[in-house]
Amino acid sequence: MPIILIIAGILIKLLAFAVRPLQQLPLMHPNDTTIENAVLFGGLYLALPCGILNVIVGILARSRGRLKKSVVITGISVGVIGILLGLLSWIAFSMLPSFES
Repeated sequence: MPIILIIAGILIKLLAFAVRPLQQLPLMHPNDTTIENAVLFGGLYLALPCGILNVIVGILARSRGRLKKSVVITGISVGVIGILLGLLSWIAFSMLPSFES
């Protein structure tokens, strides 16, 4: 869920920059940071902890032999992607308002 929130926020902002009529909407105004705040909240407070939890639980489950190796690798991969996207959203959307002003 946090990864979907981050990707949706990034796509909405990119689409708003690319399509001129969308910039006239209230949420797409350069001074409105509602979408940036939602993505920052999702990336910082949801994606990072969920990703770290995926990695830790995957390592513990594999070391105790409770899950198959393919399931553990998938869980750890999703966790790492969540961590990377969380950090990316945190950095990108904290820097974006400074470039717009």
